[in-house]
Amino acid sequence: MYKLIIFDFDGTIMDTNDIIKESLNEASKKFRNCDISSEEYELILGKPLGQQMLDLSETHHEGMTEFYRQYYRANQEARTKLFDGVHDLLETLRNKGIKCGILTNKGRNGLEKGLRQYHIEGYFEYYLSAQDVTNAKPNPEGIHKICAYYGIREADTLMVGDSGHDIEAGKNAGVATCLVSWTVLNLSKLKSLNPDYIVNHPSAIGFIKKTSN
Repeated sequence: MYKLIIFDFDGTIMDTNDIIKESLNEASKKFRNCDISSEEYELILGKPLGQQMLDLSETHHEGMTEFYRQYYRANQEARTKLFDGVHDLLETLRNKGIKCGILTNKGRNGLEKGLRQYHIEGYFEYYLSAQDVTNAKPNPEGIHKICAYYGIREADTLMVGDSGHDIEAGKNAGVATCLVSWTVLNLSKLKSLNPDYIVNHPSAIGFIKKTSN
C-alpha cells in the first residue's frame, strides 16, 4: 500500500464541476460577450483561477477573476457536494493508517470552506492551496512539500486527480499517479498521459496496491 495519498480537490473529491464551469462561463459572457468553448474549457480547467482568466482574456482578466469569485461564493453551498463514496474512502484510509494530503490550484479560502462544509478537514493534517506554493501544478513543488511534511518518500506516495495537471505534477515529482474517470475533461486525452491507475469510483482508491519499490 502507499503510505501517503495526495488528492486534488475540485473535480476529484469535491463535485464542483458544474458551478465552476458556470461561474467561468458567466464571467466570460459578462466581459467577453460569449460563452466559453469546449476547447477553452479543456485548456483552462485545473489551472489557478488567475491563469484561467488570463488565458481567456488579457484585457479583462482582473475583472473576470473578481466576478468569478463573487459568483462562485454566492452559489457554492447550494451547488457543491462530495462525490459519492469519498467520505467512506477517507475513513478507510484513516483506518489503514494511510496519510492524506491535498494539493489544489484552488484558493485557500475556498478550499478550507469546502473542507469545513462537509466535515472532512480532520482527514487532512496538511494541505496546500494555490497561495501556499510558488509554482502551481504541474510543477512538482507542492507534492515534494507534502511528502517532506509527512516524512514519506515520493516512492511511497500516490497523486490522485482529474486533470492533466495532476497527472503531470505526479510524474514530475516521481510519485505514482491515479486518474479519476469522473473527470469532466476529455478522458481519452488524459489516458494518453499514462497514469499508473484509473479508477471509476472513490472506493477503488482504497484498494490500490503499490506495484514497486
